Amino acid sequence: AVTLDLGEAGARNAGGSRGAALVLVKAAFQDARAFARNRGAYDRGESREFGLSRIDLEALIPVVEGKTPLLVRVHRASDILQVLRLAREEKIKVILEGVEEGWLVAREIAAAGVPVIVDAQADLPDSFESLGARLDNAARLQAAGVTVAIMGSRAVNNMRQQRFNAGLAVANGLPREAAMATVTSNVA
Repeated sequence: AVTLDLGEAGARNAGGSRGAALVLVKAAFQDARAFARNRGAYDRGESREFGLSRIDLEALIPVVEGKTPLLVRVHRASDILQVLRLAREEKIKVILEGVEEGWLVAREIAAAGVPVIVDAQADLPDSFESLGARLDNAARLQAAGVTVAIMGSRAVNNMRQQRFNAGLAVANGLPREAAMATVTSNVA
């Protein structure tokens, strides 16, 4: 997958505005499509200016062609809805990561057929965009029909954290069989 930070992180990278971040993403997709249509003109210096490097444009081509998913780190319910709208409009596949307020828009995520990767330990807001974080987020998402994967630690040497997080999700309402799927078949 190609990764993208939205929400506060994306806004910060775009100069402080969530809206500006989405405009930049849409422009990047438009550039990748134009680049893919005519690489020769780019190579000859005959194309318009693009906002991304050749390497970035090349990386985005499989995303805009629907072959590679865009992994979007997003937390707030309203930002999740924006990503779902973006995926629908741009006809791209997305996977949502974080989604601390996903339970608030679980039906919409399920209807879009978008899988999520959650941290089962996220229950205390560390910013305004995760005020609605709950320990039963994974259970509520799964009950709504969302395909859920549970993340472990970002540190490769601490993979046991994923099993702990799955157990924590079970303790907070996720059925045991569903928890097993969050660390096995749903991930696959």
